[in-house]
Amino acid sequence: MSQCTTIKNAKKDFHQKKKSKPKNTNNRNTQNNNNKHTRFNDNNNIQHEAKSTSNNNKKNSASSSDEESVNELDDSPFDSVYAININNNDVSSTELRVQVTSPNKQPYYLLGLLDTGAGGAYIKRSALAHIDHTVEDAVVQLQGRYSTVQATQTAIFTIKLPCFTSAKEIKIRAFVEDGAQGRHDIILGRTVCKQLGLKFDFQLDTVTWDDKTISMLKKGSLNPHSINNIDSQDVTLPQFMQKSTRHLDCITPNKYQEHNYKNMVLKCSHLTSLQQQILLQVVGVYDELFSGTLGAVPNVKVHLQLKPNAVPYFAKAYTIPQKIYAIAKAEVEELVQIGVLLRNRPSPWAAPCLFRPKKDGGVWFLSDLRKLNEQLVHNPYPLPNIDGVIFSMKGFTFATCLDLNRGYYHFMLDDASQLLCGIILPWGHYVYARLPQGCKPSSDIFQCHMAMIFGDFEDVVVFIDNILLFTKLSFEHHVK
Repeated sequence: MSQCTTIKNAKKDFHQKKKSKPKNTNNRNTQNNNNKHTRFNDNNNIQHEAKSTSNNNKKNSASSSDEESVNELDDSPFDSVYAININNNDVSSTELRVQVTSPNKQPYYLLGLLDTGAGGAYIKRSALAHIDHTVEDAVVQLQGRYSTVQATQTAIFTIKLPCFTSAKEIKIRAFVEDGAQGRHDIILGRTVCKQLGLKFDFQLDTVTWDDKTISMLKKGSLNPHSINNIDSQDVTLPQFMQKSTRHLDCITPNKYQEHNYKNMVLKCSHLTSLQQQILLQVVGVYDELFSGTLGAVPNVKVHLQLKPNAVPYFAKAYTIPQKIYAIAKAEVEELVQIGVLLRNRPSPWAAPCLFRPKKDGGVWFLSDLRKLNEQLVHNPYPLPNIDGVIFSMKGFTFATCLDLNRGYYHFMLDDASQLLCGIILPWGHYVYARLPQGCKPSSDIFQCHMAMIFGDFEDVVVFIDNILLFTKLSFEHHVK
């Protein structure tokens, strides 16, 4: 942020000093010889230059411009002025997305600016085409920084500020600007900010509305040409979860099918043909592990413990974009069919859900369990130290990494824990019957059980749902 200029000494003090200056010309010239005047160069750096003036120099036309500058500084009401260099690349901005309703009643986004230097609200004529609005005639002179513009109409419409909340609608009366050249579609000036109760902190670069505080964005970080490339469900999500709709375009239904381990082995070009055949024989004994189906850890049911005085949380469902609605619904139905979710089991808990693309283009189903996590007892279990793993593998000859398919879902929840893991979607309420991703104790529970199974094996490292097997001996030793 640019820093405010700091000024020393009041104007009143200056005038008192000016009245007390001696009238002796020689003394004035002596003082002027030692007087230092502050100027600013183009880079905002401070320059202190000692300027001397005399009666002879004042008559010299060649130095008249310097004399005028000196005399202006002499008449300045300030002894000294201090400024701080500004790096425009680090300047923060109060730009934000402003949500409006389009004529076809769909959400639409404008590039807005919270501008405490402006009076009211202003909107570009071109932006009105995307807004459900009414207009009234008005003749107003709008004084800008460099010019005066006449507004002949005001527009009345409703907006939302989704970076704060999507639960509040604001009715706006904005002056319509014709031929505005700025990058912002809508300006919310000082009057609007004051009525809303917005609080600006230019030391921390934050803006607060009610109990929600957001960070100011870097200047120019919002692109007005792609501001509507936003997932409509993201407006109710925390910033770290927000994604652009361009990522949703690549989502395809998940394919739960048998894995062709034979092709995987034959792709290991570093192995000889004999080694590939040996590996195929070993893996073939356990080919059911590559069937793509979901198993279950036998004789284990996970119990999630609530903290004392825990209060159930029942949220509203996040909106699912229409472009992936059918894919999302099919994914949830698949989880019901394989026993991960139970449909319509009564529960006082409900967490909202969202869908994101996987690296392979499939759909990633996520439950926002943060409210539940706040009220769960967490018993941490240590994960392997990566530096220690690398050190232990020094000098290895062969290594194999196994990535468990839908690892957490192999653990069943007991009845009480199922009720805690309730979720809500636009089409219904569900509970998890298996250990969900995003639940705070899940990784610790999983790591603990994996350590119990593989803890006595040498040259085996387990990191949650990844199993690393290595050897420093022969290939035959590795596969056995």
